[in-house]
Amino acid sequence: MVQPYWPVRALFLFLLVLIFNGCATVTETAQTETTEPEVTATEAPEATEAPETATMESAETAEVTPTAPEEVAQAPEPVTIPTVPELITIFKGHPHTNYRHAMGQYALYIGTVLDAKYDTAKNTLTIASETEEGLTCVFNQDGQLLSEPGEERAEPEALQAACEPLVAELYEALSE
Repeated sequence: MVQPYWPVRALFLFLLVLIFNGCATVTETAQTETTEPEVTATEAPEATEAPETATMESAETAEVTPTAPEEVAQAPEPVTIPTVPELITIFKGHPHTNYRHAMGQYALYIGTVLDAKYDTAKNTLTIASETEEGLTCVFNQDGQLLSEPGEERAEPEALQAACEPLVAELYEALSE
């Protein structure tokens, strides 16, 4: 019994047609891309003008101005740090924050940087620095800075200024 070969033959002819049609269009486009317009005598630049040569003195006094957009340094956008009540809301809902049922606290430890805890019974956020200073900042739920019992703090403005980087660092850790 003879096998029908017409499907194979039809496929072969179809491929040949595609190849020849494809090659014709590729060579036509290649020829049109490589042809350059001829320059006439009226369009040619004058060769009598000599280009200016830079001297070493003019190169030293010339200011360098960047022309490309990549060369212009762009200032990073300032990060807006939320208020402490907003930070508490973010802190309680963050997936890396652990809730300790026995103590009623949300806790997050960022290795060798800071330790943050939110006590649900006292409604206070405690941020302790793990650096050399060992600064501890305690905020109530309204965002007011509280002093630790038994500690005497000289200036609340200085303490507020010292606690702002800790709040910013906690927010940065929560936003990652």
